[in-house]
Amino acid sequence: MAFDPRDLLRTVMAELRTSHDLRAKADAALIRAAKALGSALDHLDTYVADELPPEAYPVTEHRRAHRPGRMPKLDADPELRAFVLARIDRMTFQEIAEAVAVEYPVQRRVSRSTIHFWWRRNEGRYTPSGPEKQ
Repeated sequence: MAFDPRDLLRTVMAELRTSHDLRAKADAALIRAAKALGSALDHLDTYVADELPPEAYPVTEHRRAHRPGRMPKLDADPELRAFVLARIDRMTFQEIAEAVAVEYPVQRRVSRSTIHFWWRRNEGRYTPSGPEKQ
């Protein structure tokens, strides 16, 4: 039996048709998912946000000052802030960052530069013994 290139071309064409059909189904599924997500977001904005009690959105200095972006980790996490403040006068920023890495999980860790930036921004506001009165 001799090799017939037309058989190979028919096989390739069949594979292309199958791929095209699968892609069309995937596109349709993506469109349905996007519509469902949009509907869920509309529902969330319309109903759920109105039902949340004010305690769900605690007032913070960061929000009160209308500052953009996320609140710095050291401002948002009092336990982590206390850990850093307890060491700030006797360890370098690098040593504090390494101690934080040992004591806290990855999502709560802060880097040396983060500690430095936070300390310089808040200099005078905090002392190693606690917050100063302003």
